[in-house]
Amino acid sequence: MGEDSQEAFPFGGEPTDTRGRIMQATFETVQENGFAGLSIQRIASKANLSKSSVYHFFEDKDDLLLAFLDEMLGQFGGL
Repeated sequence: MGEDSQEAFPFGGEPTDTRGRIMQATFETVQENGFAGLSIQRIASKANLSKSSVYHFFEDKDDLLLAFLDEMLGQFGGL
C-alpha cells in the first residue's frame, strides 16, 4: 500500500499476521468512532475476521484494549 496507509497506522505498515490485523483494525476503529464506539464486532469487521477469531487472541474487549494500549506505548518509545 502507499505511504498514506503507513501514516494512518503507526505500527509500521501492513500487518503480517492476524493479531497485527486486529491491532490495526482497533486503531482504525478508534480513529473513526472513538473509544466509546469500540466493539469486538466493529473491530472484527474492519479486520475481515469473525468475532470468534478476535476472541481466539483476546479474552474480552478490556483485554484487547490493554494489548492495544501496550502496543501503542511500545511504538512511541515505551513510555
